[in-house]
Amino acid sequence: MTFDVVVVGGGSAGCVAAARLSSTGRLNVLLVEAGPDYGGLEDLPADVADSSAPTTDHDWGFVSEPDEAGRVTSLPRGRLMGGCSATNGAFLMRAWPQDFDRWVTAGNPGWSFDELLPWLRDLENDADDHDGWHGRCGPVPVRRTAYDELAPVHRAFVDSARAIGHPLVLDHNHPPRDRGRPVAAQRA
Repeated sequence: MTFDVVVVGGGSAGCVAAARLSSTGRLNVLLVEAGPDYGGLEDLPADVADSSAPTTDHDWGFVSEPDEAGRVTSLPRGRLMGGCSATNGAFLMRAWPQDFDRWVTAGNPGWSFDELLPWLRDLENDADDHDGWHGRCGPVPVRRTAYDELAPVHRAFVDSARAIGHPLVLDHNHPPRDRGRPVAAQRA
């Protein structure tokens, strides 16, 4: 069998790229993922299904180069279909608008935040969008976790941040992004 396009990595970006490239039926696309594909949510192992704690069984085990004191930092990377989005709580965080705009300044026309925003919206199926800032018909389901759905450790973090004066932000992907959570999650 031959393929027009081979997408390496079954993380969020790889899955969406493969789906979009193959959607017209004109391209024969192969998606390659080194880790397992568990199919549906009901088949996920407990360490992946529980997004309140990191998984080590589905991680590449990468670490940083040692710093001056010889310490290394864990660099978690998901090794399964869904990639890091399957192991990190499925956080959905857009880059800051000024980060996109720096790409244009670096000589990449067409990559400004305003130019990419329609593409970001096309990816999202945001159940919580009430002002048109997010997409409602894309392939990536998005919703924000309600306070009462948070794990106790996460509620304690939110409560502590609010107690010292950090305001609660209902949509961390909506500018201005200079405050605390909750973050959006890529999940149904």
